[in-house]
Amino acid sequence: MRFDYEALLAGLPDAVVGVDEGLRIVLWNPAAEALLGRSARRVVGRTLKEVFPAETSLARHLSDTLTTGESRSEAEALVETPDGRSMHVSIVTAPLAGKSGAVTAAVAVVRDITRLYQLEAEMRRGETLAAATEKGAKKWLPANNEPPTAIVSRLYLAALSRPPTSDEQAAAIEMLGQQPTSETVQDLLWAVLMLPEFQLVR
Repeated sequence: MRFDYEALLAGLPDAVVGVDEGLRIVLWNPAAEALLGRSARRVVGRTLKEVFPAETSLARHLSDTLTTGESRSEAEALVETPDGRSMHVSIVTAPLAGKSGAVTAAVAVVRDITRLYQLEAEMRRGETLAAATEKGAKKWLPANNEPPTAIVSRLYLAALSRPPTSDEQAAAIEMLGQQPTSETVQDLLWAVLMLPEFQLVR
């Protein structure tokens, strides 16, 4: 059975870009069109430097692979779309050899990691916030030897510029317990900081 490589490339979710030994684009699958914002009709046959600046990771890695015959990879790179947006991508290149064994082409697989990059950034922000609430909770208790009701009222006034409602007061006191600890104060700080109202006030 003859394998349909064109159908395989067309069905891949990752962008695939191929160049010949003159760095002329010979392969540009539908995923490359979607990710890189350029149609195959407009780029196939053009040199890579006509489409991407020579200093970009994609151009550099394909050029290096053609020169050295070795694969190149970059876990986190940037490519710019025609409308000026920067896309976070990962890039892996591989050489393609002709019948003589000499490298005559190179191919790059480009994967969109924008969402992964956003999630990592959110995790870093979360870790920073967690450290801040932990530090704040530890400072709060020694400085304010207060009953739970007073802690809740002061926290709401500081964070939301208003006292808590009766329902909020009851829920917060239940969270703190009758003998608040730095851990329960941190939990309450987290709960208040996650309120949409806090985002608007700040």
